[in-house]
Amino acid sequence: MNRRISIVISAALVIGLMVGAYFFIRPSSTVVDVVRIGVLKHESSLPIYIADEFHLFKPHNVRVELVEVPPGDHMPALLSGRVDILSPTSFPVLFGVMRQHPGAVYAVFPGAEILNGPTVYGFIVRKDFGGDGLDGLRRRTVMAINPYTQVNIRTILTSAGIPRNEWPEIRVASREAALGAVADGTAQAAIMDQPALAVALASGDYRLLEANPRARHIGSPYWSGAGAVTRERWNERHDDLVRVMEAVDDALARIQADPESAHRVLAKRLGIDEKVASQMGGYYFPRSNEVVPLEGIGATVDALVSAGLLDEQIDLSDFFPPGLYGR
Repeated sequence: MNRRISIVISAALVIGLMVGAYFFIRPSSTVVDVVRIGVLKHESSLPIYIADEFHLFKPHNVRVELVEVPPGDHMPALLSGRVDILSPTSFPVLFGVMRQHPGAVYAVFPGAEILNGPTVYGFIVRKDFGGDGLDGLRRRTVMAINPYTQVNIRTILTSAGIPRNEWPEIRVASREAALGAVADGTAQAAIMDQPALAVALASGDYRLLEANPRARHIGSPYWSGAGAVTRERWNERHDDLVRVMEAVDDALARIQADPESAHRVLAKRLGIDEKVASQMGGYYFPRSNEVVPLEGIGATVDALVSAGLLDEQIDLSDFFPPGLYGR
């Protein structure tokens, strides 16, 4: 036993010396100058994927590491310092953090759904559904994919002028369960986002009832989400993070110039068929030097407060970092 303990202690000492030597010998810049971007495996990460794929960070003299994080770990990864900046997530998640940690984060990479733009969100029905537009959903059953989209559906119906007594029943389930309910006739429609929307339509079993309903009935652009950075990290690494923003601006220009190429990259990064990816619509992302009106984001806050998903208003006066998006 004593001999075994001695071996373990000796091994621990050797490992400790090796680790210590690593930290003394390594070049000081190998970790410090890398900006870690937390990315969701989602269509909203496309500008960051494109910047990485085509090496657009290098001309801006910034080194980047993409760290894939699941939805439930997206914000915790930022707040714990495991990543430096986040790809876009839905506003309820970001607003929730802002309520719990006032003055802790800035929003970056805001994204929107726009009227007559690529389809990023929509109601789908079975191919044999007999009805068109929202009128076809009166007194039916519609599936939402989370409580936030349930609020979206209620706001859409109100804005479209459909009387409450003629609203469909709105149920909440996962994307898979929502689609299954439409397939077996338990529900007549489901509201879907990308890439689930494109995958469903590519199957040939469903059709699009209405595209981008938030932009059509609530407002265009309809601001639906953004990424985030802690204010502390923004101040600490301001120059590096501005270079990241500039590289992503270049990626946005590239997406606009060649969307087909961008979708091929998306297919590779998400592990989906290129044919499906080519049918996916993308969010509208403004460049960091463009003005983003806060009134539209405020409308989203109002809807969430009215639905009880936020307990009070969010102060949007310093929502974005100074110098970005018209601030």
